[in-house]
This record gives sequence, structure tokens and C-alpha cells, in this order.
Amino acid sequence: MKRIAATIALVSALALCAVAFAGSPLSGTYNTTIGKGPLGGKVAGAWSLAFSSPNYTVSYKGAKVAVGTYTTSGGKVTFTDKSGKLACPGTKGVYSYTLNGRSLKFKVVSDSSSACAGRRAVLAGSFTKKFTAPAGSGY
Repeated sequence: MKRIAATIALVSALALCAVAFAGSPLSGTYNTTIGKGPLGGKVAGAWSLAFSSPNYTVSYKGAKVAVGTYTTSGGKVTFTDKSGKLACPGTKGVYSYTLNGRSLKFKVVSDSSSACAGRRAVLAGSFTKKFTAPAGSGY
């Protein structure tokens, strides 16, 4: 009886993990470095994009600069900035995305506000998912 209960508990835990991963295909932190080209170098430097469904955080050179919510559907992500000194409030940005291993790339679908030129420039970069070692692995 204990063995059956343990098996049911294990199967339930695995099912919950599968649902959590399926609901958040972009979960994790991704980094990119933008060169001096876009916007005359105004966005040059190290950028980080952290997804924790339904929220995301954008950091520039280690400082949080935009926070918002996102949704994914059919290979597209919709960003809605809520706050931050580089946020684009009131304007949603829709991007298609390709996630291949640890590499994440975006392509603008609709994000035409001139106030959001920085978001478009940063998301034009190629992002790499930050590697996190499993807990207790010694890495």
C-alpha cells in the first residue's frame, strides 16, 4: 500500500512539473550584449531578460529598467510593460520568438510606437539562456 501511495505521489508531482513547464516556455533568464550600432549606441551594453510567468524583468548592466507581464501563444509573445525607467507603458509589443536550446531570438510582429524604439532594438539581439546548475550539484 505504501508503494502505491508513493507511486501516485511521484506521478502527481511529475504531472504538475509538466504542466508548469508547458505553461511557461520562456521561463528563465536570458542575456545579450548589444553593440554600438542600434540607436547610435544608446542601448549598447549587457542586457538581461528574466521570465517568471506571467512576469518579466529587463535589466541593463545589472540594474532593473523595466518590469511587466507577458503572454505566449502560437510562437508569439506579447510584452506589456508596467514600470521602470525604460518601460513603454500603455503600448504592447508583439514578437514571434524562436527558442532553440539555450538560444532565444525575437522578430517584431507589432510594436510601432516611437517611444518603444529601445525595446525593439534590444529584442533584435540574440539572447542566450543563463545556465543554472541543479541544487546540490556542487557547481
